[in-house]
Order: sequence, then structure tokens, then C-alpha cells
Amino acid sequence: MISLKQILQEGLSKILYHFTYTNNLINILKQNKFATSIVVGTNADQWKNKNKMFFFSTQRTKGMSGYGNHHGNVAIVLDGDKLSNTFKGAPVDYWGYSKNPKDWGNQYKEALLSNELEDRIITDKPYIDNAVNYILEIHIQIFWNASKNSFFTEKSLQELISLLKKYEISTYFYLDEKAFKLQDKRRAISHDQIPINSDIEDISEDEKLEREFRDVKHFIEEVLPIIIFNSNEINQLSEFQYMFLPKIIEYFKRDENIEKEINDKVEYKLNRYHSNSRSLFLDDEFFSIKNELHAQRGNPHSFIREVMKLLVDDMKKWKVNNFYDYFIVKFPKMKGEIR
Repeated sequence: MISLKQILQEGLSKILYHFTYTNNLINILKQNKFATSIVVGTNADQWKNKNKMFFFSTQRTKGMSGYGNHHGNVAIVLDGDKLSNTFKGAPVDYWGYSKNPKDWGNQYKEALLSNELEDRIITDKPYIDNAVNYILEIHIQIFWNASKNSFFTEKSLQELISLLKKYEISTYFYLDEKAFKLQDKRRAISHDQIPINSDIEDISEDEKLEREFRDVKHFIEEVLPIIIFNSNEINQLSEFQYMFLPKIIEYFKRDENIEKEINDKVEYKLNRYHSNSRSLFLDDEFFSIKNELHAQRGNPHSFIREVMKLLVDDMKKWKVNNFYDYFIVKFPKMKGEIR
């Protein structure tokens, strides 16, 4: 396996590719931000980040191999030199599989294609701001699933085209998967040739807001208590109330009853940590929160991003650089061990 020292010395390639999906692309352009992933969700990520708690996955090759071989129908071509001016990063062989053909026999080609070969950007920030400044061009495959249904409704296509025109980004659409992965511009089609999927109904704004609210509410109730928790005294929720709840109520158009509901759940978990810490099992609590972090690690919503940043800041205060140590330090009285 490549050493951490080697990874951090090589640096980023001049041209990079980030792979995602159509809905994520629309969010990136609307916010003009790339959402980075928090590293605490998986053990495989932790050692690669040299105490930086967020990362952004790219690769230096087009989509026929590496992580881009199976990570989306959108390839965003990035200026690696510009990114290198602000961020650190380097190539990562995610799983460190053997490159020796003798270890794979007749499955060697498939093994190479399954490797997740990243150029990973590492950072302490939950966003990469001014995303469009780094975008050189975009390639989009129209068909992606087995039934060959278009991802685009008329509304979603119009929204995307409007954003692309706003930023004047060169964009290429493909019906053929191989042409997309090779980024063969000769086989690209114009946006007015894109088939519309009439079988898919656009999600209403109210339903979209409801889904966002469920994700944000659950994430806050799960993750915030460990940040607020102090081993010496039960913390007040005034800072949390001031920072988050009024903004959440306004953004999601909720009544003030939701403030009490969230507060009650956060206070319940805090009191449980304090008064019943000897009856709690360390691995249950650890994996519950870790799974939530992993599930939402790439969620671009600003409230989730804010809580992630609070978590990283609190880890620094406790002078730990991984989630395992953070949990052990904050909950020394819990039963058992993290398996």
C-alpha cells in the first residue's frame, strides 16, 4: 500500500475529474459550492487525510477506470492547478489492491477497473467555495439505468440549462455510455435533442422541503448532543437555540412547536449521557452516530454542514484527530469497548 508520506508529496494533477449525479450537479451550480465529505464516517478514509477532517474526491483519468467508473452520470472537469493554489491533495489508491496480474488471473482487467484511484483534496472546510471558478467543462450521460429512462423532466432540464448559461460552462450531453466515459465530444448531442422522461413527476417544492427537513432534523438530534456534551456538567442549550433553531424554523416554514420537539430530544440524549452513562454501551452509541455521519457525509445542506463544522471544531478542542479517540475521551464511563 502507498505510504501517507508518498501520498502527500506527489500533489494534484493539472486536470482532474469529479463524478456525481444530475441532481447533485444542479445543487453545486445553485450554491456555487462543492460539498466536501466528512472523514469520520469510515475507517478507510481516516488515515489518508493527515488530520484534515473533510475531503473531496477527484481523479486524474476519465471515467473508464478509477472511482469514476461507477460514481455517477456527470463528469465535472476541474482545473487542478487552480485547486492546488488553495488546497492540498494527492493520489490515493483507496483499497490498495494488488497490481500483480498473478494475484487476479483472468479477472485482472476487472480488478483494475474496480480500483478507486482518487486524487483526494483534503481540507478542514465543509465546502469548496466558488466552485465554478474551478470548472473547465461538464460531461453528462443522459441514460444511466438499465431501463434506459432519462433522468430529465422538462423542469429539471430547464433549470440545469439556465444555470449552465448563467456561468457560461461548456457542457456536453451523451446518449452513449462509452462516449460519455471517453468524453468523446464528436458524439455529443445538443441540449434540445435530450429526451424528456414524461413518466417521472417533478417533486413539488413542499415535498422537497419536507425531505430536507427530515434529514436535517434527524441529523441534528443524533449528532448535536455529542458536541454539546461536557463530562463535568450538563451544558445549556442556549447557544444551539440561538444559532440553529430560529433559522431552521424560518427556512422550513415551521411553527415554533418544532423548537420544543428538537430541544426535548437533544436534552433527553444529553441527560442520558450524564445520568445513565454507566448503563450505556460505548459501541452502540459510537456506531449510531458514525452511521448517521456516513449517511449524510456528502449532504450539501447548510444546516448539516454547520453541525459537521461544529463537530470538527470540538474534536480540535479535545485535541483528537479521529472520531474513535474523540468518542473515547468524551465518554470514559460508558460500558464496553468499540468493537
